[in-house]
Amino acid sequence: MDLMELVGVRVRERRVHKGWSPYDLARESRVSQATIWRLENGAKRRVDIGVVRRLALALGTSVDYLIGLYDLERSRQL
Repeated sequence: MDLMELVGVRVRERRVHKGWSPYDLARESRVSQATIWRLENGAKRRVDIGVVRRLALALGTSVDYLIGLYDLERSRQL
């Protein structure tokens, strides 16, 4: 799995965990629904770090988690 696929998977997992639709995430993060859809479905090959940051803030996680530097379980133990 490449980096953008991982980001998309983690964004979707966190969004679903919060019980949000893509619309909810778009509203909370100020990222377009189209960008969220393309990211979650592997169609987006590049994304600005500012977008990843806004998604992370809205989802209550970190950029480090979304890009795969660590997972949530490990971060809770630190």
